[in-house]
Amino acid sequence: MTIVEFLQDAGLNITRHYGDEVVAYCPWHDDRNASLAINVGGKGWHCFHGCGKGRNLKSLLDKLRPKVNLYQQFLDLFPELYIRNLNFDRPKEEIADPYQDLKGLPSAVGHDYLKSRNITDEMAVKFDLRYNAQFNSIIIPIYQAQTLVGTVQRRIEGNPKYMNSRGMDKDRILFPFDSFQSNEGKIILVEGLFDAIKAHQSGITNVLSTFGGNVSDTQAKMLGSLARTVIICPDKDSSGIKMAYRTTDMLLKLGLSVEYTFAPGMAKDFGDVDDFSKLKYHSYWKLKVLKRDLNQIMERSNA
Repeated sequence: MTIVEFLQDAGLNITRHYGDEVVAYCPWHDDRNASLAINVGGKGWHCFHGCGKGRNLKSLLDKLRPKVNLYQQFLDLFPELYIRNLNFDRPKEEIADPYQDLKGLPSAVGHDYLKSRNITDEMAVKFDLRYNAQFNSIIIPIYQAQTLVGTVQRRIEGNPKYMNSRGMDKDRILFPFDSFQSNEGKIILVEGLFDAIKAHQSGITNVLSTFGGNVSDTQAKMLGSLARTVIICPDKDSSGIKMAYRTTDMLLKLGLSVEYTFAPGMAKDFGDVDDFSKLKYHSYWKLKVLKRDLNQIMERSNA
């Protein structure tokens, strides 16, 4: 789930969003001009009609749903935004980064969690996967152009399951960028890092992952610089379908061709797939002519 989807579920009718800026119709007055501006990067919110304003997202969430603890839901889903939005009065030197650098962290080769996901030792070495005993987490180093740009922590138990290292600009990164190899000018775009790792393990090296499915303008342009056709592989849930349609609109505006695929059988995503021989691909334009939507294709992929 993205922050935009979270705000929509909280009751906001969002008209547009770009970067940290979100614009929505204000729910507290008869709004025909989308007067509510929200900065999810920590600079607060403001209704230009005069309904209110606040220094952080907590005050907005409390005002939207006073009887529901949206604050805790927000904290669980977006810990990196929590630090910026809700702890703005806390001195920076007191905010502990929940990540350790890679120095001193042992390799995750042979770890039971990786075995449970059928990830081989070869892949653990290839992607330099580490284990952090303090947080009982698998650490995925993120390299781009041979430079370490951040890490992602996958907690083995508890929530949030995934946490990005502070300062990592995920909107400018695709994983695993340095291992990508185009296949006839096509990219398969997946949501999760382990989705990409499992695909590469099976020799499908034209797979790249975002960090949760939401595609930024920068990432879309990066995709266009690497290939002319992007095959979107959304997770099999309503959130995945919504993000697939949004990504489609972005890519079409860049003049790229769009196709779709789903994890075969009952697998939710590529992370649950060991046999990739049964992948089926569907052209955006063909589906349009046949008047079929992605939900229909998703249901057929479960067969």
